Amino acid sequence: MQLQTDKIHKILLTADEETRRAALHALRGGTLAVIMPLLFAGMGDISWRVRKEAVDIFVAAAPGRDDIAALLELFRSEENAGLRNSAAEAVIRLGELASVPLCQLAGDADADVRKFVVDVMGAIGSRSFVPVLLKMLEDRDENVAAAAAEQLGNAADTSVVPQLLSSIVANPSLTFRFSAFAALSRLDAVAEVPPEVLVMSEQDILRQSVYGCLGGIGNSNVSAILLKGFAARQKNCRKAAVLSWFRLYSKSNEEQRLTLVDELKNMPVDDIVPAIIETFDSDDAQISEAVVVLLGILRDVRAVPVLLRGCSSERISLIALKGLIGLGGAGARLLAGLFDSVDDKSRCAICLVIGELRYADGRPVILRALGCLSPLVRIAALKAVAQLGMHDALAEVIRMLGDVDDEVRNSVVDCLAALAAIDSNEIMAVAERLAGSANPEHRREAALLAPCLDKYAYLGKLMKDEEQGVRQAATVSLGKIRNAGGVGMLQIALVDESTDVRIAAAEALGEIGGDEAMEALLAAFSDEDVWVKCAVLSAIGRISEERLFSAICSIFNDAEGLLLINCLQMLGRIGTSQAIELVRSRLHDRDRDVSALASSIVARESARQGASN
Repeated sequence: MQLQTDKIHKILLTADEETRRAALHALRGGTLAVIMPLLFAGMGDISWRVRKEAVDIFVAAAPGRDDIAALLELFRSEENAGLRNSAAEAVIRLGELASVPLCQLAGDADADVRKFVVDVMGAIGSRSFVPVLLKMLEDRDENVAAAAAEQLGNAADTSVVPQLLSSIVANPSLTFRFSAFAALSRLDAVAEVPPEVLVMSEQDILRQSVYGCLGGIGNSNVSAILLKGFAARQKNCRKAAVLSWFRLYSKSNEEQRLTLVDELKNMPVDDIVPAIIETFDSDDAQISEAVVVLLGILRDVRAVPVLLRGCSSERISLIALKGLIGLGGAGARLLAGLFDSVDDKSRCAICLVIGELRYADGRPVILRALGCLSPLVRIAALKAVAQLGMHDALAEVIRMLGDVDDEVRNSVVDCLAALAAIDSNEIMAVAERLAGSANPEHRREAALLAPCLDKYAYLGKLMKDEEQGVRQAATVSLGKIRNAGGVGMLQIALVDESTDVRIAAAEALGEIGGDEAMEALLAAFSDEDVWVKCAVLSAIGRISEERLFSAICSIFNDAEGLLLINCLQMLGRIGTSQAIELVRSRLHDRDRDVSALASSIVARESARQGASN
């Protein structure tokens, strides 16, 4: 072995990178005490591939405590950064195995070594290092103490908050205080912040750091300090104050939120609203959300442009839209004036606000929006037409039944259904005209309009339509109408050639209910399609739980797969002793999914029984 290691030592001095790496690779499986000097030499190689090979071999060799202690001595190699970094990588990969030697080295006389130890502890991320790191907050070297504070912030251990706060007061080093404040800002806790720390917000150089810290660990008592920060001269300080106030608000309970909102509203809005608006940054998800929430609370019409921009962000669009609606008619009037100069997402938002507020003066905007190129804008406009009851837009809405976009046409049908409450006769004329159209899509739309009309005799014809989609839509509408007179037509639909139509018919009969519908469903129980059988069972259950149990019993012994799964789920919902007994019979079914479901139902029922007793 000595000859081999001597040979490898010489190879490690050669110029070829791959030769050096291969020489180290040959050491795999060797005795660590023998090969360790070669591995340490490899960790200092100029090639990262060679260094990685050395680290891999050392870690794979299951080093003991003494071996790790020897590895840690490489932290002293100031002249070879690659060697120190390789040693750090190996220690990090060893994790908890290196904890004892690492903790011992934390008291080393060399500040650079102690700093390296702190960084490695942070990278390992074990909470076992927290006591050592807390002690190192008092390190005589400010860089070591600052690094310890930083890593405590990464440890997600909120028990360190009081000592971090105390150390900020005790240690006047700005380097340390910046690190400690940053660490506290990353912790999610609620703590009483000492007055000595709060007063540091008066210092220009520390103000931003104090604000950031208060968002992480402060309670509602620090709100006044953060609100004062809204008017700070430096934009970064305002941003920190806004973000921290929003963090406090987000983690507060309902009572605390009311207090925070009252304090916010008592601020001079002429000063803080422009400052909050200026803080908005569409490229920063956190600050944009915070600003939109704050502006939504303050309800100041100056916020309209920013809230409108927020509507273009998928993440905060709903919050921004709520904020715009909260501005009422004054906000809607401003929005209407902006319609022609904004993008399509903003136009959608404007239409939605006008509709939600029933803002009558916005009707001209909605009429223009119906002709926009964007399908999303047309859909939003159609919703507003329905909400405003814009009967004067009926002709334009009817024209849009020929729209090229499927979603727009569906929205047209919804809009016509809403307008039917104003004038059902005119919508009825539209429906009848559609029902006689050569276009199957128009006939389907006629079927969808039926539930909102008093007369729907034309559905009988559509139930026999040559297009499956039309028959299915007509069948669904019959169920929504819930008139017992439709049972006869639905019985015909139960034998339709289309599975989807038969499923829709079963569901519709379940909606209508009654003895006649039940008899039709029981007759359909012989359908060969398992999905239809499941739909029939579900419909029977909507009418009568007792009849559902009888129907399940009639097929239970022969049921399998999807049908059996459905039967078990329904028996679980029935929950009677007889139903659960049937479930028990499938506890050892050869189908694992079936037996697992049966077991979970029985266990749930046993737990329920135990709780009731």
